[in-house]
Amino acid sequence: MKSDNHLWRTLAILLILSLLTWGCAASEQGFQTGPGTETSSPTVTTTDTPTSILPTYPGPGPIDEAATPYPGAETPVFPSPGAPYPYPGSQATITVEPTGASSYPGPDTTIISPPTARPSPGGTAAPTPTRTVDPLATPVEPPVGTAEPPPQPAPKTVSIWHSWNETEQQVLDYTLRSFQTVYPDTYFMVTYYPEEQLKAKYIEAAYRNEGPSLLFGPAEWGPELYDLELVVDVAPIAEENFLATINPAALEEARYHGALIGLPHAIREGVVMFRNKSIILDPPATFDELVAASKNVTGIGEVGAYLETSFFFAGAHLPGIGGEFIDENGLPVFNNDTGVAWLGLLNAFNQVGITGYNTDRDVELFKAGKIGIIIESTLRQGELAEAIGAENLAINPWPDYGSGSLAGFIKTDNIYVNARTAGDERYSSLLVMGFFLAREVQAILSTAGHIPVVSEISVEDAWMQEAVEAFQDAMPYPIHPAFQVYTQPLDNAISTYFNQNAAPASVLTGAEQVILSQLEAEGQ
Repeated sequence: MKSDNHLWRTLAILLILSLLTWGCAASEQGFQTGPGTETSSPTVTTTDTPTSILPTYPGPGPIDEAATPYPGAETPVFPSPGAPYPYPGSQATITVEPTGASSYPGPDTTIISPPTARPSPGGTAAPTPTRTVDPLATPVEPPVGTAEPPPQPAPKTVSIWHSWNETEQQVLDYTLRSFQTVYPDTYFMVTYYPEEQLKAKYIEAAYRNEGPSLLFGPAEWGPELYDLELVVDVAPIAEENFLATINPAALEEARYHGALIGLPHAIREGVVMFRNKSIILDPPATFDELVAASKNVTGIGEVGAYLETSFFFAGAHLPGIGGEFIDENGLPVFNNDTGVAWLGLLNAFNQVGITGYNTDRDVELFKAGKIGIIIESTLRQGELAEAIGAENLAINPWPDYGSGSLAGFIKTDNIYVNARTAGDERYSSLLVMGFFLAREVQAILSTAGHIPVVSEISVEDAWMQEAVEAFQDAMPYPIHPAFQVYTQPLDNAISTYFNQNAAPASVLTGAEQVILSQLEAEGQ
């Protein structure tokens, strides 16, 4: 009996050593590039993955709520809040510490050095990665309550489809290589499609039970993909303490019908209050301070504020003061006293300075150094900074108004898990998803212009740091499919209210009736 046990132990050790040797050899090949498809960038490919002899986890079908909490045990542990992920070329290291016997997966201790990769903009090539593993580490025990044992380290492939530009792809490559230093048994196939083609390509492939493990796309795609049953609800395995690290408005951009249909990885754009510090020195904390600061500087050649009132730029003030536009069923809920108060707030903008509706005149005058404060999208930050000097441009927190505050909408880019994934592939995909929301990784992604979605983070660009802080009070742009019929009637209501001096209750009633008629006509 002892000799039999010895034989089996020897065979097991030889099997493990052969797998590790295979994994290291494959890892050294890095990202291989092959021909892309349809105007695609180089497609990341990988070596063939041997079939695992171990049971898969968490298995096909619905996610097991008793499974290991998402996003997994070994997301990077940073030394202090706000510590940035080391840039390419940095000599800093991140230590991934064990979290106990019930955690999955990985060795007891892993030391990560930045991997060799193309440098991010302004960076330099990094040294060859090093990885230290205790060879005598006790195998990790499966999580308590797991129906099946978790997979042991074996080669896995995660495929990703995206529409990132060349600069973003450099940072994406670096991020995935960094992931591989923590999970060297994971390989990636990454494919680019232009954004105007990406969603259709995904739907076509996913309907055939194919397509990528992960899809990177805008928040507004999520509801349609979820209704088609092509993406996974990750709510059952998303821990509350993990979700609490994500900007609340950004997280709402992934919620639909009670499901968490993906996770945000970046704020695509947001409406903010830009301030020219050479005109208005201090940010106003309240609406009354905004009025006073604007009046103090308004004179010959300069105006304190020029505030936009069209829906995209002014709509978020309604939820800012406690209202809503649309409910879970897609029906309007703005025709009430809070809606009337919202229009009253927009009318109060006249006390601040100039108001405009659907105009670019505010941006032109701000760039000319004639305006102290405007409300605009972060997508225009670059041109504003170039015009007045980055040292003069600031993003203000939204000032308080009554029991609420002014506010701006945000839109996010999300990560979606393909509903066809199962077993090792789904588990590894969830680990990748969580990795992209580690603060250190979010800081690296910011170098490609991605505004982080996590709190308590420090990024290099001062304007982006200000945006992250201002977005703590942001409002999610509604992603319900029915909302597409709301924007024009609401814009018309605002225009009628100002241009025809109409009663606020009547214009809201008119907008509500138009919306309900359009929803009925479309069968929603």
